[in-house]
Amino acid sequence: MEPGGELSVLLTHRAALFLALVVLSGFALFDTGVRRAASVTLGISVVAFLVVYGAVGAPDGALRKIAIADGIALAPLALVVVSAWRHS
Repeated sequence: MEPGGELSVLLTHRAALFLALVVLSGFALFDTGVRRAASVTLGISVVAFLVVYGAVGAPDGALRKIAIADGIALAPLALVVVSAWRHS
């Protein structure tokens, strides 16, 4: 195994999961039947990161930038969730 070993495998898998979220979001743009599932899935991803980040003491650095971006993303995501569940 290359340097980083198991951590490298885990991070690569995590990147693939993020790609899946991007693809799901793309489908949701054009297929209203996918919007409820996509909104819930993206909501879980964003909120879970913020909970985990807070649980480890909200450290400085790159993770704080991601947490700020996710915090900002909550408002438009909430609008999308309401719209998806109201119009589907």
